[in-house]
Amino acid sequence: MASVAGSLCLPVHAADQQWLRVSSDHFIVLTDAGDKQGHEVAARFEQMRAVFGQLLMRGRLRMAEPIQIIAIRNDKDYAQIAPLVNGDPTQAPAFFLAGEDRIFIVLNLFVPDSWRAIEHSFAHYLLNYNYPPTQPWFDEGFAEYFSSLYLTPKAAELGGDPELNPGFVTDVLGNQTQSAAPKSLTEILSNPVWLTWPDLFEMKNRVVNGQEGTHHTLFYAQSWIFVHYLLSRERLPDVGKYFDLVENQKVPTAQAIQQAFGMTLAQLDKEVKDYFKSLTPLKDALGTAQQSNHSPVGPSLSQLALPFSVDDVATSAKSVSPAEGQALVNEMALRIPERRGKAIEKLEALVSDEKTETAVAHRALAWAYVQKGETNHAFEELNEAIRLNSTDAWVRMGLASAAYHSGERGAKIQGLANMMESLHIVIQEFPDYAEAYDMLGWARLTGGGANAAIEAMKQAVELNPRNEDYRLRLARAYLAAKKFAEAKATLERLKQSQNPQIAETSKKILIDLPFLDRQPEAVLRITGEGKTLKLLAADYKSVAVIGADEFSCSWKSVPVNLNYRAGGKMDGDLVSIELH
Repeated sequence: MASVAGSLCLPVHAADQQWLRVSSDHFIVLTDAGDKQGHEVAARFEQMRAVFGQLLMRGRLRMAEPIQIIAIRNDKDYAQIAPLVNGDPTQAPAFFLAGEDRIFIVLNLFVPDSWRAIEHSFAHYLLNYNYPPTQPWFDEGFAEYFSSLYLTPKAAELGGDPELNPGFVTDVLGNQTQSAAPKSLTEILSNPVWLTWPDLFEMKNRVVNGQEGTHHTLFYAQSWIFVHYLLSRERLPDVGKYFDLVENQKVPTAQAIQQAFGMTLAQLDKEVKDYFKSLTPLKDALGTAQQSNHSPVGPSLSQLALPFSVDDVATSAKSVSPAEGQALVNEMALRIPERRGKAIEKLEALVSDEKTETAVAHRALAWAYVQKGETNHAFEELNEAIRLNSTDAWVRMGLASAAYHSGERGAKIQGLANMMESLHIVIQEFPDYAEAYDMLGWARLTGGGANAAIEAMKQAVELNPRNEDYRLRLARAYLAAKKFAEAKATLERLKQSQNPQIAETSKKILIDLPFLDRQPEAVLRITGEGKTLKLLAADYKSVAVIGADEFSCSWKSVPVNLNYRAGGKMDGDLVSIELH
C-alpha cells in the first residue's frame, strides 16, 4: 500500500523558481533571473549611487534606511505582485515602496533598464539622508534631473527631458497609433508664461499618501530646468548660500535670491530662460518623439565618466530556497494594501507546513499583525521566527517594532529590555539605520534613561536630518534630562515646521517651557527675638552651605549664621548659610 511521504504547499511554478540573493557593497538583490542579471542590477544601483555622489559633490553617502531590491525575470510574475492602477497592474516596469522599517524596490527584468523607472524616487531617498532640508523646488528639480540618467558601459548620460513620452505607441502586433501623452517638460517650458521665481521657491509640493501626483506641471518643469542650469554652470554652492539665508537667517526670498546668486529677479529670469532656449537638443528630441519609430532614449546633454564598470563591481551570490524566496516576495507584497490579503494567505500557507516554514514568513506575518494592532499575535509569530533563526536582524527589528506599538494608547509596554537588546543586534547589522537608533532612544527614555536616550536620538537625527519626528522626540528627551536650553533650541526650529502637527506641538511645549525650567526653590524661615525673617533660596542647590554637605528642607530648630541680600524689612534672598 503506497503512502504520501510529504509535499510542499507551493504552486508548481513557485516551487520551480530558483532564487538567489546577490549582494554588493550597498545593495541586496533577491532575483529569480540568475546570477548574471542579479549582478547587473546590483552594479547598476551602485553606479546610480556613485553618480548621485558626483552630482552633489558628496564623497560619503549615507543610506539610513535599508533597501531590499527584488528583481523579477518575467512580465507574468511581476504583474502578480505589482500595485494596481484602476484595477490593473501598473504599467511601470519598476516600483518603489517606502515604509517605516525599510525600502522595497521591485523591478521587471523583462523590460530593459527597468531601474530607470525609479530614478526619481531613488534620488529623493538619497537626498533625504545626504542633503539638508530644502524647499520643494530643489528636491523635485534635482530628482527630475537625476531621472534623466541613462547608463552606458562607460558613461552616465544626463540632461534629457525625463517626462518626454513617445507620440506613438506600438501594440503587440507591431501596429503604431498616436498616443495621448501628457505634455513634456520641454513643451511646458516653451510656453512664455513661467512662475515668478519667488512663487516657485515658496511653493509647497502637495504629497498625498506618499504620492507626488503628476510631474507634468510647470512647478516640476521650472524646478527641473533651474537645477539643470545650476549643475551646468557649477553653481550648486550658491544653492547652499540661498538656503542658509532663507532657512537659518530668515531673509525674504527675493532678497536671498539676489544675495546668493548675485542677480536681480529680472536678471535671473532672463538667464534661466536664455539657458533653456540654448538647449536645442531638447527641442530636437521633442520633434523626434512626435514621429513614429523613434528611439525611446532621449538626448544626452552632459556626460559623467563612470567611476567603475558593471564588471568592476564585486558581488556575492547565495541560493535561497523556493519557500524563503516566496516568503520574501510576499513580505514585500504586504506593503501594498490591495495585495495584503492575498500575501497573508500565502504566508499562512507557508508556515502551516514545516517543510516550507521559515523565519521570514513568520516575521512577515508579525508585521501584518502589528499593522492591525494585534501585538500579542505578532509576538507569537516573532517567537517562532526566533526559534528558526535567532540572528535574523529583521526578526529583531520586528520584536522592537512590536514592543514599541504595544505601548500605544497607554497600554503596558511588552518586552522593553528585549527591545533594547534586539535593537543593538539590528544596529550591528545596519550601522547607519536611523529608525533603529530612534527606537532605541525611545526605549531608553521609556525605561528612565534620559541621557542615554539623548545619545541614541542624536545619532538618529544626524543620520536622518530631515525627520522632524526624530527632532521632536529628541526635544522631549532633553526635557526629561532637564537640558532646557537644548530643548528650547530644538523646539524653536520645529515651530517653523511646514508640518502643522509638529509646529503646533512645538509651540505648545515652548509655552510650557518656562514653568518646566524653574530652578528648585525654597523659603527659609529664621526665627529670633520674637521675629521671623523669610529668605528665598531661588536655587537652593547653588546656595553656599557651611557645616553640612548640602542644603536641606528638613532643617528645624538649627542655630545658623546667614549671609543674605535684604528685600523688605523682614525678607530677602539667601546667599549662604552656616550651621552650628
